Amino acid sequence: MADGVPETSASTQTADLTAKLLSSIDYQNVPAQLNPDIVTGLYGQAIDTSISQLELFYRNPYEYYLRYGLRLQEREVFDLSTQSTGQFFHEALDRVVKITNANQQELTELSDTEIANLVKQVVNEIIHDPSQLQYVILTSSARMQYLTNQLTQTVIQMVQTMRRQGQLTPPMRPKQTELIFGQAGPNTLKGGLDFTLPEKREVHVRGRIDRIDSIKVDNQSYYGVVDYKSGDKTFDYAQAYDGTSMQLLTYLDVLRKNLDLITDDEEALLAGGALYLHVYNPRFTTEKLRKADYDLEKALLEAHTYKGLIVDDAPLVDEMTKEVEPGQKSLVYPLNRLAKGTIAKKNTLINPSDLNAFLLHNEDLIKSAAQRIFAGDNSLRPVKYGPNDTAMQFTPYKAIMNFDPLLPQNNYRMPTKLTVKEVLDSLRGQQ
Repeated sequence: MADGVPETSASTQTADLTAKLLSSIDYQNVPAQLNPDIVTGLYGQAIDTSISQLELFYRNPYEYYLRYGLRLQEREVFDLSTQSTGQFFHEALDRVVKITNANQQELTELSDTEIANLVKQVVNEIIHDPSQLQYVILTSSARMQYLTNQLTQTVIQMVQTMRRQGQLTPPMRPKQTELIFGQAGPNTLKGGLDFTLPEKREVHVRGRIDRIDSIKVDNQSYYGVVDYKSGDKTFDYAQAYDGTSMQLLTYLDVLRKNLDLITDDEEALLAGGALYLHVYNPRFTTEKLRKADYDLEKALLEAHTYKGLIVDDAPLVDEMTKEVEPGQKSLVYPLNRLAKGTIAKKNTLINPSDLNAFLLHNEDLIKSAAQRIFAGDNSLRPVKYGPNDTAMQFTPYKAIMNFDPLLPQNNYRMPTKLTVKEVLDSLRGQQ
């Protein structure tokens, strides 16, 4: 007997610890596929999801399982998160557009002072709105008051940029903002993305379209979507084809299914574009600003040039670029005019049949992800596009996943690096 503990008990404890230690030699960090009962308990017979959640599944099925199957979350911290900042920008820009539309005003006609006053009014309403508790922190301290001022200046800059964009381009104007689909609420579209799967299962995609723009050219109406991004986002054909970047195509597909609810024009076309707008307040070096010939207004517009897709429709594209001189690029849209006067056939332009094929492929990706989830797929296969672009970079679940690429059973999923031509050829082959 040692220290009052029977030797047999001590030996048992040592044996158990030794067994656990030795078992690590043969341990393989491979999640077991979920059995049907567990899948049904976690997800039921219908998956109600957002497109960003399905993008996460394609980036790493195991992280999707942790976040949306087990619903594991980090402890909440009373701070202004990146997500809350993005929501703040969305809310502020939405209210500005709604107010100007309700007042039958054009952003192009507002002065700097009118824009600043309007934005300050909107920000004050947001941070003191009792239904917007996530913004209470903005009134909690002098530091947060400073951050509120910074956020306000960013919104003012964005509205001024949108005003200047409108002055430089034909009347492609915001028609509606913050349109919800796939769930109940105000400003809701009736038609969403709902699919029936084998074994009487379903997947329903919900979401919110930041903005729908419209333009009329030669009595033809065109509609497109704009997605606000706090980061600099471009449309990547390969990632959209792979399933890790489906938002723009999903929003465009929802718009396509709801055009009859948005307009009475039976000939309306889905060609206004599917575009990202980078929401931020760009900074310029003192060295640049001191140059006598430095065009600050041009630099601001270039910093906020839309990025994404525009349907290759000649009348529309000509109208969108009619102010662009030969050899120059548009300061608003991702288009440029060649020296000979024609529009460059860049990856921004996509013909209608290719776009339709892409939208159908995107729907197949939604259904495929849902079927894999119902099949119990929770594989630990984070995607890796490059040495500094992997699904493991910013995940909060590293400690749970214990992913180690040095282990033979832990492998990144390395998508095929497809060119734009290869993606389009593949889409055409699916038709």
